[in-house]
Amino acid sequence: MKPKLLIIMSFIVFLFTTGCSGGTSTETDPAVISLPATEAQTSFSSTEPVPDMESESGPEPVAISDNTRPVNVFSLCVTLNDSEHKLTVSQNLIYYNNTGTILSEIYFNLIPEAFKNDGGGTQMGDILVAGEKCEMTQVQSTVYKLVLPTNLEIDEKLEIQMEYDVSIPNIQNRFGYQDKVFNLGNFIVTPAMYGADGWMQQPYVDLGDAFFTDIGDYDVKIIVPEGYIVAATGQELEVGSGLYHAENVRDFAFCTSPSYETISETYDGVSIVVYYNDGISQTAEHVMDSAKKSLDLCGEKFGKYPYNTLSLVMNGLTGGVNGMEYPTLVMLSPDPPLEHLIDYGVDLSNSEEAAPYIFQIDSAVCHEIAHQWFYNIVGNDQITEPWIDEGLCRYTEYLYEKAYPPTSVHESTYRLVDRFMDRYAALSGLSAKAGMSYAPDTTDLNQSLYDWAKDDPMGYGEIYDKGASLIYQMEQQMGGEAFDTAIKEFVDRFAFGTVSTEDFVNFWSEKDDFSELFSLYLNR
Repeated sequence: MKPKLLIIMSFIVFLFTTGCSGGTSTETDPAVISLPATEAQTSFSSTEPVPDMESESGPEPVAISDNTRPVNVFSLCVTLNDSEHKLTVSQNLIYYNNTGTILSEIYFNLIPEAFKNDGGGTQMGDILVAGEKCEMTQVQSTVYKLVLPTNLEIDEKLEIQMEYDVSIPNIQNRFGYQDKVFNLGNFIVTPAMYGADGWMQQPYVDLGDAFFTDIGDYDVKIIVPEGYIVAATGQELEVGSGLYHAENVRDFAFCTSPSYETISETYDGVSIVVYYNDGISQTAEHVMDSAKKSLDLCGEKFGKYPYNTLSLVMNGLTGGVNGMEYPTLVMLSPDPPLEHLIDYGVDLSNSEEAAPYIFQIDSAVCHEIAHQWFYNIVGNDQITEPWIDEGLCRYTEYLYEKAYPPTSVHESTYRLVDRFMDRYAALSGLSAKAGMSYAPDTTDLNQSLYDWAKDDPMGYGEIYDKGASLIYQMEQQMGGEAFDTAIKEFVDRFAFGTVSTEDFVNFWSEKDDFSELFSLYLNR
């Protein structure tokens, strides 16, 4: 988020030919979610081979790295009731026990529960585990526990079927609706991560990106009212089918509205679609141009984009947030759009006058596309170590600014490289030698979102610049060519896995002696 594969055509998927079955979830006590007595569910049909869609979908994506570890497989049927602002979900999960320990229970995150004050929530219905009745109990806030009928052995898999409804809050957010514009991020009931100390119980907090999920494959049928246009993670298997497939992604999200207009282009094998409303076609064209430049830049620096679709949805967010990333799907809030600048009297042909506004749009697009590499491909715990992906994405904004410099810079535009250098000067004491004075740097990159939410929510955004400043100084120390080679290796080594601060330090320590920088920035 930005504050103010691999062989898709050879898989077997679940085909939904007649829509979602089931459909009515039961309201229950949120502390105990039990399975009503029913027959085994038949929400999902038997598997069939997917027809060759090459003419509709474009070329196959190119893999960054092989991922041989079995991943969780989600098959969902999702129906939007736009009048009741609700999703009805039938979900089948094939869960693989990659934890290295025998499991008697699995923890899940129900993030919509965090939005109850605004009308959101998850109402669970039927739950079957390997065909047997089970119940889910609340552990704390958005964290729930599912007790298994029998232990799940190491490296074994388990089928978990769920029926549930999701109430969509009336807020302008990455999860919410307003004026028949629905943003549907983090609505899926997803397994928690399993760490060195067991299940990671990480309740949602309203700051940053408070979710951490594993790589998975998704087959999703989306049913929306007539006239609605859908932008979703992954690839629609056949135009108009509502069937979406995504491989090796950390989440699945979609946006939908009857008011969307679109522009589209196939660029370097990637089908790019920009969705917009309110007639802001000029802004949409600019976002398309920024997206192509960002794909070029990130592909050159970090490795080729491993998917064949990219959707950019200008749908409006809140709270000083002008962008939010999901796999192959970017939500944007250009504020203000170019059309409004014209109304305000800004001369867009005057590069100096328009520069700060153009810069903001470009940096938001670049930042969210960079997240396709940093958090989606190279994962990290965004809750306990949010600096990793946000710092790398802010650094990518600097690369964009360097690659595509504005012809003129308005005096209010403060270049990122200047901010990085000022941060380093304050940390290293160079500012004192130069007779300059900076406020003490109290930003702690080792703090979690919970720490920031408790101690200094407004200061959380400083991790972006400080994290990026560290990476910039590493690049300066190594030299551009050596650093470019190393960061591609970094992406390849951790692709479709996760990286911690310790992993980060250990990897880069193999490349150069960064002990002084790690001491300054990370207290290590």
